[in-house]
Amino acid sequence: MSGIAQDSASRTRVVSAATALFVRDGFKSTSMKAIAQQLGISPPALYWHFSSKQELYLAAMEALLDDFVGFVADQVTAEEPREQLRQFVTGHVTWKLEQRDAAGAYTSSLGMRDIVHELPADHQSVLIERQRRHLDKLRGILSAGAKDGAFAIEDVNITGFAIVTMCEYVVAWYDPLGPLSPAQIASKYADLAVSMVTGPATPEARPPKRS
Repeated sequence: MSGIAQDSASRTRVVSAATALFVRDGFKSTSMKAIAQQLGISPPALYWHFSSKQELYLAAMEALLDDFVGFVADQVTAEEPREQLRQFVTGHVTWKLEQRDAAGAYTSSLGMRDIVHELPADHQSVLIERQRRHLDKLRGILSAGAKDGAFAIEDVNITGFAIVTMCEYVVAWYDPLGPLSPAQIASKYADLAVSMVTGPATPEARPPKRS
């Protein structure tokens, strides 16, 4: 293995170990010394790869967000907006429940902002860009559905935030010993999301009552 390949493998191993500790103990309670001990190396060796805990945390969160955003995007394969929305929500909820320990590192959009604001501005922008990419995917689906008449939406941005927030908080109440599997919950959430955007957007749009 070349020196470059060895360095890459070592960096990947460092990020993986750090991610596990950040997820388990949180940013503030995880020290570089603890990460080095987890890896069986000295702290100076750890600093050879990353100059600070903030830089290592950024790499860990980038990896988690890239995995999440990529997973959800890969689920959206349909051509029709309604089915695309179902696939998006199903993917989002499925990842959150199947990776719920990792998802706990940024359970909600507001929680993620709290963590991000502990980092330098340039690091904040990197993670916010990952979040924006995910939300933009949903906005595109909603906009397409509104344009072709499949969805009755007054405000794509508000609707997008509402759907994402609904999906994020699934980890707050989910019980792995409960009666529903992650797949079943994801399907129900998809039903809820579709019902949110296919109902009348205004009182005038509602069908007349039968006499």
